[in-house]
Amino acid sequence: MPTMMAVSAKKSSSALFTRPGDSLPGVRADVQ
Repeated sequence: MPTMMAVSAKKSSSALFTRPGDSLPGVRADVQ
């Protein structure tokens, strides 16, 4: 169970960095 939770946390964390426009449009605008 702990492994699945860790993977899930890492996955959502990864999504924040790979698709910043979905959660942080301001950051993406600065990058572009």
